[in-house]
Amino acid sequence: MQPIQKYYAKGKLLITGEYTVLDGALSLAIPTKFGQWLEVYTSPDPHQIEWKSYDYDQSLWFECVLDKNLEVLTTSDLQKGQKLRDILQQVIHQNPSFKSEVLGKQIRTKLEFNRKWGLGSSSTLIHLLSQWAQINPYILLDNTFGGSGYDIACADADGPISYQISDLGRKIKPVTFALESTENIHFVYLGEKQFSDKEIAKYAQLEFNRALLAHQITTLTNQVISTTGIIQLETLLSTHEDLLSQALGYSTIHHQRFKNISGTFKSLGAWGGDFVLFIGHKAELKQLTAMGYTTILSWTEMFDY
Repeated sequence: MQPIQKYYAKGKLLITGEYTVLDGALSLAIPTKFGQWLEVYTSPDPHQIEWKSYDYDQSLWFECVLDKNLEVLTTSDLQKGQKLRDILQQVIHQNPSFKSEVLGKQIRTKLEFNRKWGLGSSSTLIHLLSQWAQINPYILLDNTFGGSGYDIACADADGPISYQISDLGRKIKPVTFALESTENIHFVYLGEKQFSDKEIAKYAQLEFNRALLAHQITTLTNQVISTTGIIQLETLLSTHEDLLSQALGYSTIHHQRFKNISGTFKSLGAWGGDFVLFIGHKAELKQLTAMGYTTILSWTEMFDY
């Protein structure tokens, strides 16, 4: 059976500006090769919404049935079912006519990446629903998951973007990030999931000179975007990591986990989970694998620009 409607959104990685993007720092973000699909089918019951979500391996990880009042009738996970209800209510708040559109539909979401990887299962969902309902995805994000919105900007970007929040709104700009070689750049999955909303809440409680750090990260981001050399990139990313380490009160990921491995490690997104960027040679990759870090993606496996 063919879907009557179909939408797609790309995943994301934040290369610079984690946390500080919330304080106005300029950040570099890149959409990934992997994304999420949303397919819409007609349901035999015109008064219900049937929802099923599939992981990258086609396994069903969530399902839910809602009635015409968006109340959860059955679900595999009550907390997620209630969250889905809340999101749909916010979509309808922006576009009231969407209620008649979504009722009587079977909805299938299909991830191209492991949902534990932190590449944007939530942000892609927000963008997908916003495409379908023709609403503002940033407003929907603000009223559901929260966050800076860089991931929403990546969802339909064609390549690297700079992203910055100011009093005038969001500044989103396509950028040329052209390294002379990406052969020794890899992305290492740490095997642990970090929840951005909780990490953002912790960050908000910290006391330090936010304006100064945002300025420093903005300067570094501009330098990262303009660099083509790998050695210079390593220096810039190490400086970035050290600045965030001081502000957050966390040890760098290199010090925490990889003391005995040479090379450069850069945290991506909320520290301590998901992927880290690693610049090093094949010998170091073998060491990482021996340590149990078996999910390692090359630059060309992660990005296609």
